[in-house]
Amino acid sequence: MSQPSEHLLSPTRNPSRFRLAIKPRSVPPRPYAWEIYDDDRGDEPIRRLASFRTPKEAWEAGSVALDIV
Repeated sequence: MSQPSEHLLSPTRNPSRFRLAIKPRSVPPRPYAWEIYDDDRGDEPIRRLASFRTPKEAWEAGSVALDIV
């Protein structure tokens, strides 16, 4: 017999405690940086990488790094 659909459990991913932020950090031509924060550790970033031309470039690179954390 199968269970009614309201009783089925679907896998869910726990919310991450890590977050990505893009910030202006230096002068052109590569003024943007990404930073990864651990919500359990406070306001200091746990990883940071600068030297991106656009916020989009920083976001893309930071997203890859966030997947590794």
